[in-house]
This record gives sequence, structure tokens and C-alpha cells, in this order.
Amino acid sequence: SYYGPNVRVEPGHVTTVMRGGEQGAIAFNTDARTVQGMSGGPCTTDRGEVVGIISMGSENAATYLTLPTSRFRHVWEPLKK
Repeated sequence: SYYGPNVRVEPGHVTTVMRGGEQGAIAFNTDARTVQGMSGGPCTTDRGEVVGIISMGSENAATYLTLPTSRFRHVWEPLKK
């Protein structure tokens, strides 16, 4: 692959957004195929912006759960200081 032997790129689109009231998006499904070992990896826009963290998928249901990066602000915001 152009990106190296250990990098996998799967194209896809957001298919469902799960919302949690004032929290906004709490998760979203994509149709980008994920495989075992991709959990914890980035979900990016076509411009390379990280918008989520891959959580899990179901090949049978052809749906793959991604957690939006906004759910993790409490982790990295203090690291910026």
C-alpha cells in the first residue's frame, strides 16, 4: 500500500448518527468495512481530519460503530495546557 504495509484505508460514509440530547452525537455508524484489529484506530474525513475512533463492527449487519472525538475532549484538552 502507498501508506505502508501496516496501514489499511477503507472508504465509507456515515449512515446513522445516534444523538444523546444535549450531548450531541454520541456515536455514529458507517458503511466503511472494519476488521479485527482496527478498533481504536482513527475514522477520518476525506481531508484527513480525525472525527471518530473506531469501536466495533458487525460484518453480518454491515454496520460499524464509531465514537466521535467530541466524546474524548475531557481526555486531551488538559494535555494541551
